[in-house]
Amino acid sequence: GLHKAYTANRITKEQMQKQLLTLYVNNNNMVNTIESYPLFESVDGTLFIDENDANEYNALPNTVTLYRGQNIEDLNGISWTLDYDIALQFAFRHRMTIVDEDGESIETGVLKVEVPKSQIKAYTNTRGEKECIITDSSNSEWVI
Repeated sequence: GLHKAYTANRITKEQMQKQLLTLYVNNNNMVNTIESYPLFESVDGTLFIDENDANEYNALPNTVTLYRGQNIEDLNGISWTLDYDIALQFAFRHRMTIVDEDGESIETGVLKVEVPKSQIKAYTNTRGEKECIITDSSNSEWVI
């Protein structure tokens, strides 16, 4: 994968960064979070898919509020959104599909975090989700 190629010095950091966000988005976030986390953490600046993404990112205030819909057991999520309603959709979509070993639904909700814009490692709105990748959400709190 991309992580192996980068850590084995088969591709440069610039090549890795060019491919990272596109690969992440095109694979519907199925790129292994454990593998992609250190790659996103090493990003210099902020990654964009295209000029529209860069323009939207540049228009953001210096501090942004991000939301993440997820199950309560998922502690490694790096994909967040600027839009509370989108996070809510993710939370409730997953409520219907995530079950534990006993067949019981796993509780889901929405997290909120405020971060400096400079901590956003990648931004894209190519899927209409206003998606921000951050690697430090330690100050997040549940809103529902």
